Amino acid sequence: MYRCMLSALALGTLDSIMSDDSAPAPARVTAARAVIEFAVKAIEIEDVLARIEALESATNEKER
Repeated sequence: MYRCMLSALALGTLDSIMSDDSAPAPARVTAARAVIEFAVKAIEIEDVLARIEALESATNEKER
């Protein structure tokens, strides 16, 4: 739960930087890149978890 709170805070911070027109362009680009990288990793993790669940389900059906 604590990690989720920290993640939400970090994403909020990155969002603030990205949305701040007065922030230096390099800071905005860095924040945007970080958000994209986190999103890609989250999608990859979800994909791997779905594949693991499918494999476990198939294994359980074979064992029956």
